[in-house]
Amino acid sequence: MAKKLLLPSEQVRSPSNLWSAWRQVYRNGIRSKSEETKDDVLNFSSTAEKSINRINRQLRSNKYIFSPARGVPIARSGKSPRPIVVSTIPDRIVSRSILDTLQNVKELKPYFLSKFSFGGIKDVEKDIDRGVSGALLAVNQAIEVGATYYLRSDIESFFTKIPKKAVIDTVSKVIGDENFINLLERAISVELENLEELGSKSELFPLFDIGVAQGCCLSPLLGNILLSEFDYRMNSEDVTCLRYIDDFLILGKSESSVRKAFNRAINLLGTHDLTAYDPKVNSQKAETGEIKNGFNFLGCKYVPGLISPDRKSRSRLLFKVDDLIGRSLDSMKNPNSCKKRGLSLVATMNSLNNLLQGWGNQYSFCNNKQLMDELDTKIDEKIKNYLSLYKLKKDSLQGKDRSINRRRLLGIHNVGADSKKKPIIK
Repeated sequence: MAKKLLLPSEQVRSPSNLWSAWRQVYRNGIRSKSEETKDDVLNFSSTAEKSINRINRQLRSNKYIFSPARGVPIARSGKSPRPIVVSTIPDRIVSRSILDTLQNVKELKPYFLSKFSFGGIKDVEKDIDRGVSGALLAVNQAIEVGATYYLRSDIESFFTKIPKKAVIDTVSKVIGDENFINLLERAISVELENLEELGSKSELFPLFDIGVAQGCCLSPLLGNILLSEFDYRMNSEDVTCLRYIDDFLILGKSESSVRKAFNRAINLLGTHDLTAYDPKVNSQKAETGEIKNGFNFLGCKYVPGLISPDRKSRSRLLFKVDDLIGRSLDSMKNPNSCKKRGLSLVATMNSLNNLLQGWGNQYSFCNNKQLMDELDTKIDEKIKNYLSLYKLKKDSLQGKDRSINRRRLLGIHNVGADSKKKPIIK
């Protein structure tokens, strides 16, 4: 007897999907830089089984209610704040389950799985790399077959301008499950609990029919669905257009063909009231020229045959190294606080190791060994200077607690001074 196929709304609420979604939410949350987010996932984990059963019951009876989220404007140098929407853990689980369900709908896949589109989606069936390295491999392939000119741009304020109705209409044509569509509509609606606190910054957030939440796992998929026709119509015999969510790169055999394709991109985006930066107007947000001179794309510098982390990415890494070291040295004025805050020598070296390991793995596909070696030389000098200053601070300690505080600066527990004291006999 053939196994009954579940409706999308049934798949979303299935225990296996909800538990899978929770595991992903937990992995993301526990790695978050936000201590509040880490606390949220740890608190939820203590009652996970009971809570997920409750979510399942509410979804089954169509009574699940999404809670108001918290708007967090993230400051950016020289730009308006990035409007991040932070949802509750149950809402993240339901949204993740919706995402997993959408990605498994066979008829919907042509709308978001394109060989010209990268970012936000993992093609499980074909095991295609849709990350930055996959996009740059596609760039290299287009250049190998004759592209000599490029134009790089990105879509202005993409997530905050996505028309939700247009995306919902596309999904509705494929998925005839009213309960699922209703749940999806509620999942991508944004209601904020801290509107009064945000003040004028509340205008940055997508509170109405236009725009989806940055921070919601569904947003990249919705963006890819919206731009499926863009990906199809932007590629021809003359040009290749590769898109990574809201960044796109046009590659062609002539300057005129690339410029003509960019004009076509502006027209296609205009049908959704979107636009992109023109390199003639904004050289910071877009650029164009001959490929042989190299260009930046997705945090990398591409020169034919050579891929490197771009200058901004390298500068950000060095800034984070300096920040870690600076905070550690500053905290060493108070040895006890230094250790408690995780800024001792041992803790800082461990944080530094994790930072460098994560960054190095992120750019593992790059092949500019000389540049990486030069970067390591700079970092070596910073570590050497840090250790010298640590030694000066350690040697300058005075008083009867000198040996205790030395170990605290180092980050090693003092058995007598730092242990809890609960003697059973006084």
